[in-house]
Amino acid sequence: MSVLLNSSGNRSRETPDVKRRASPQGEGAVYSPPMEARTKPDAMVFVVDDDAPMRESLKNLIRSVGLRVEVFDSAEEFLAGQRPNLPRCLVLDVRLPGLSGLDLQKRMAEIAMEIPTIFISGHADISTSVRAMKAGAAEFLIKPFRDQDLIDAIERAIQRDRAGRRRAAKLTEASEALRRCLDALPLVPEVDDFLGQVLATVTRQLNASSSVLLLRNGKPNFLTLDLVVEEGSVMTPVEANYPEKLRFLRLDKRALEILRQPAVIVDLVNGITPIPNAHRSYLLGLGFKTLLIVPLIIARELIGCLNFRFMDDREFRREDIEIAPALATQTSLAIQLTRLAKTARQTGILEERNRLAGEIHDSLVQSFAAIATQLSIAGHAIKTKRGDGVVYLDRAKDLAQLGIAEARCAALSLHPFNLDKIGLTETIRLLVERSNVPGRVQCTLSASKPLPNAIPLETQQHLLRIAQEAISNATRHADATTIWVSLQCDRGYLELRIRDNGHGISAAELVRQNGFGLINMQNRAKKIGARLKIQTGVGGGTSIIVKLPIEP
Repeated sequence: MSVLLNSSGNRSRETPDVKRRASPQGEGAVYSPPMEARTKPDAMVFVVDDDAPMRESLKNLIRSVGLRVEVFDSAEEFLAGQRPNLPRCLVLDVRLPGLSGLDLQKRMAEIAMEIPTIFISGHADISTSVRAMKAGAAEFLIKPFRDQDLIDAIERAIQRDRAGRRRAAKLTEASEALRRCLDALPLVPEVDDFLGQVLATVTRQLNASSSVLLLRNGKPNFLTLDLVVEEGSVMTPVEANYPEKLRFLRLDKRALEILRQPAVIVDLVNGITPIPNAHRSYLLGLGFKTLLIVPLIIARELIGCLNFRFMDDREFRREDIEIAPALATQTSLAIQLTRLAKTARQTGILEERNRLAGEIHDSLVQSFAAIATQLSIAGHAIKTKRGDGVVYLDRAKDLAQLGIAEARCAALSLHPFNLDKIGLTETIRLLVERSNVPGRVQCTLSASKPLPNAIPLETQQHLLRIAQEAISNATRHADATTIWVSLQCDRGYLELRIRDNGHGISAAELVRQNGFGLINMQNRAKKIGARLKIQTGVGGGTSIIVKLPIEP
């Protein structure tokens, strides 16, 4: 049996019945909380209602099932309050003085405050409830309602929040693991080994027993087995003693249809499988029971697939399915990088290993971070039905293409993407626009016009890379929400300044200069004859200032 999954791994969501009866005071409904709820108050419920007796009644009810609760009489008071970082939900009245419940829901979306919300109202109509649900509400209860209805809704909302936290943690863990592969690149004996390390990392992230990488190499109608990961070791098909007749997979109509899906789960034991019988029999003989197939695509072209094998009848959680295409995107970039590095070596264009490692760090770490961010936002938008998740998925695809183009430039020592066509100012403007994350990070540019024409293209490239590194540091390490970029000419100098409102860099971190790309920025500034200055302090944000002497 095989299961085809959509891009988010979601099933359709049913709209809850908004008609409820009874009251929060009970009216004969006695709720007996489960043991876990009574003994583990590890979740928080916020209540916003301007009716004091109702607030007190809701507070007592929620406490009776072992949950922590905080109450507020207005939306403004709730926004100003402190919220513990626990699994949580919000019980929100529709009609409030000042900001209404719907206004608060909209404001929370604008500032990326992700809390599952249960609306309650004694005056709501169908249009109000539909509006709230379309904006991402978890439930909508009409007063009077039964105690049990509210407790059940709170339980579902908290479980939804827990699941969202697990998905976010999974994506963050995977992204950081792949970044560590990039950071360790200078220590890899061969650049080609980088792809194997990425594949091993992806396999561990999905807790797979084994995995194989098949690529469309030279034979457009076939996928060819390229690498095998078993027990943490990366091997060639020969080293893995893989049967020669099974090292190829024909891309017939059925195979292409399967590989058009974001992910396919195959039950090897029961039912009809979409893979050839010879491959299925071989996998069963090795003890595998479940197969997860994820296509690899670059520029809308299928370049291969990843097959993850599991020894058990694996039941995949939604976060596992959501993360698989994200990992596949980053694996595709690693494949492209490895191919280009091979070509560069063969043609003698690659100058030295450390220089390539620096270019790879600049090109792909930034792309991976941006892609992971956009995919995370897309998943949230799809999950909550708040906003157009497709927009963020399209943006992630655009960023992937930009990353591929930059990797190509690094390997072939060509001019950076767009610089030679639109100039430094407009390329940095494009970088700034792509660094914006609605509701989370705002990046702006102030620039002199025009810049001197005599600035060499290589110098412009280094300035662009410094800006790219500084912006990435601010978003990845400093938790910045606002970044200001300035490019100005004044009194014989070109000044590039990147300032953020993040938590800054401590003196110890500044001395170590590890993990922030500071050495790379210093080396670039030195190479073009510029001075680089860092102004920072814990809690005070960071400014990266580059001053380059230019001809008047």
